[in-house]
Amino acid sequence: MITRKEAKKILQIDSLAPSTTSEVRFSEVLSLSKVSSVAITAQATFNASATGDVVIHILADVDGGSPDTIDFETLTLTCSAGKTVQRTVKVNKEPLFLRVTAENKDANYAATNIKVYAILGYEE
Repeated sequence: MITRKEAKKILQIDSLAPSTTSEVRFSEVLSLSKVSSVAITAQATFNASATGDVVIHILADVDGGSPDTIDFETLTLTCSAGKTVQRTVKVNKEPLFLRVTAENKDANYAATNIKVYAILGYEE
C-alpha cells in the first residue's frame, strides 16, 4: 500500500522552438530503485496559432548516464491553441532510472512553459 507520495520536477523549458526536441542532458535523472509507483505529469502552453502537439519522450536508463535512444513510453500533449494543457500518465517502474525529452511538433510556433514532473509513490 502506498503510504507517501512526492512530486519531483524533472524537466523545465521556458520556450522550445518549432520542430525541435530538447536534449536529454537537460532532464534530471529519476531513480526508481525505491519507488512503488510512478506517474508522469507534463504541461505546455501553446501559441494561439499553434497546430502541433508536444510529445514527452520517456527514456529508460540502466545506470543514470546512458539513456535509451528509443522511447520507453511517450506522453502526448494534444495541441489546444492559446491554452495550457496538462496530462498525467502512469508509467511502468521497471527501469532503474528514467529521463525525459520534450518535442515540439509544431512547425511554426514555439511551445512555452513546458514542465515535466514525476509523481513518486512509496510504501513505508
